[in-house]
Amino acid sequence: MDKIAKAAVYLRGLSFDGDKGLIVVHHPRKAREDEEVLSLGNLPEKEEALTALLSSSGIRTSHDTKRLISCGDDGVFALAGSYEAARALAAGDALPGVPDFPEDNKIKAVFNKVILITGGAQGFGEGMVRQLFRAGAFVYIADMNLQGAAALADELNREGGSRRAFRRSGCVYQ
Repeated sequence: MDKIAKAAVYLRGLSFDGDKGLIVVHHPRKAREDEEVLSLGNLPEKEEALTALLSSSGIRTSHDTKRLISCGDDGVFALAGSYEAARALAAGDALPGVPDFPEDNKIKAVFNKVILITGGAQGFGEGMVRQLFRAGAFVYIADMNLQGAAALADELNREGGSRRAFRRSGCVYQ
């Protein structure tokens, strides 16, 4: 795992509030001067130095705020409660008006949690994906049927009005 991936995992852990962590998105761009950022400088290559830098930086983020962290030549990390907000913040775009999640569909145990379902493109797995998505979870669909996983993720995201379903494609999640 490279230093960017390690930093993202560590940042999510630092945002953990005992229930869940924030969504972390990396972008290779440099922070603009007009952005409110926490600047850390370039990320060190050695894991021990990376851990020390991030843990001593005071990064503790409440779940009602969004945070942009500049890592010099290594780009920026954005932390937010939704994937859409974190992605827009990381890219330097205007924050989207994320639709409110229907209160009657939320299930506290899974709301805003990240869940991976293997065999999720069809049958019993598809049923689990649909229920977890409707309950407010971020659902990763892993299946040998890549076309089915892609179609299901696209359908759910379109119907739900937000990007909460992802499919496994090659070596990256989309």
